[in-house]
Amino acid sequence: MLAGGVAAGAFGSILGLGGGILIVPLLTLVFGLPLREAVAVSLVCVIVQFVFPWEMARLGGAGTFFIYGAFGLIGVVVLWRLVPETRGRSLEEIEESLVRRP
Repeated sequence: MLAGGVAAGAFGSILGLGGGILIVPLLTLVFGLPLREAVAVSLVCVIVQFVFPWEMARLGGAGTFFIYGAFGLIGVVVLWRLVPETRGRSLEEIEESLVRRP
């Protein structure tokens, strides 16, 4: 649990440095994310960091975190609908169901 906390803290601190720009090499080299997706993640980080102070000044804490909570809820619903259940299945069965065949 301690190692997970340290890893999450390190990931978050790298994300905060440079507006998300330093996260691209980490996502591509360590996690194997394709470059296009890694750049998209970085751009989202930059946009959130740019918009957050404006939202806090204009909407206040409640409005700002309501927006982020709504996006989180939408994400949970999308994941719940799109990600298949994996309980009781082997890794091979999961991989077979996720790989798209031409």
